[in-house]
Amino acid sequence: MKPLLSGAACRRPGGRRAFRPDGQGHTTTRAVVLAVLAVLGQTVAQAEPDSARAGEWAARPDTVQLHGGLRAASFHVGYQTLNAGQPDWRESGLRGQYDLQGHQLAGELLSARRYGEDGVFVGLQDTVQLGDGVWGSLALGAGDGASYLPRYRVDGFFYRKFGDTQRWIGSLGLGHYRAPGRYRDQNLTLGLSYWFEAPWVLQAEWRHNRSHPGSVDTRQYALAATWGQAGQTQLTLRHGWGREGYQALGGGRSIVNFASHETTLNLQHWLAPDWGLRLGAVRYRADTQRRDGVEVAVFKAWQ
Repeated sequence: MKPLLSGAACRRPGGRRAFRPDGQGHTTTRAVVLAVLAVLGQTVAQAEPDSARAGEWAARPDTVQLHGGLRAASFHVGYQTLNAGQPDWRESGLRGQYDLQGHQLAGELLSARRYGEDGVFVGLQDTVQLGDGVWGSLALGAGDGASYLPRYRVDGFFYRKFGDTQRWIGSLGLGHYRAPGRYRDQNLTLGLSYWFEAPWVLQAEWRHNRSHPGSVDTRQYALAATWGQAGQTQLTLRHGWGREGYQALGGGRSIVNFASHETTLNLQHWLAPDWGLRLGAVRYRADTQRRDGVEVAVFKAWQ
């Protein structure tokens, strides 16, 4: 289902975030980076199937560490240009994280204008530790009826560390996406990442999606690499490709079962131990649409 967020400039509302394999420093700041850029994992600006993830690819899974209270907050603005005379996209939003009685809650409020149509999305994600090296998350999100946002969506993910060094992290996700019209998606996602000592993190993902009506089966793939240190500077490059089952184009128009690919580049830099800036760029190409855009965010963390 695709009408944005996920890359950072394009994420699909209502997803997940992850944690680092060890518990070494700057946990709160990382939460900002993830909860701020990809709070709700595939969440955020639009409802895209897989292109929606730039932010979360920077994730370095961590043992859940709860301190109570507000942990992170951010504000972002984004802008994208489209081909074929289509109107530009604009968006702004607030994201944050709050620790409450053994739960890490991440929330988002997004205001966007795409295809000449205004829309608002609200999302909430709960992450809990299920055992040693095992954790899970559940995300719920809903739009206000705009064609490019979900009427509602539900995403659940399960993560597990493995290997002698516990630096491999596998993930399994299930999701349901219901559009304002008659379209809906069900998806299965498998992910694998390896976290080096420093400064690299490599990730791969495979997703199977079934769109209705018509039981249209599609698959998408993605590879990503993150370089740098949290608390200093991090650079993430991601490329995704494959086919999509459904995409809303505004004005009641849509396309089904088409090829697409997207590349995102994200730079996040800490200006102080508790705050920083993030810059993102996205380039998306499909059979009937081309998009290029940027996103700017400022994030803040509380100790």
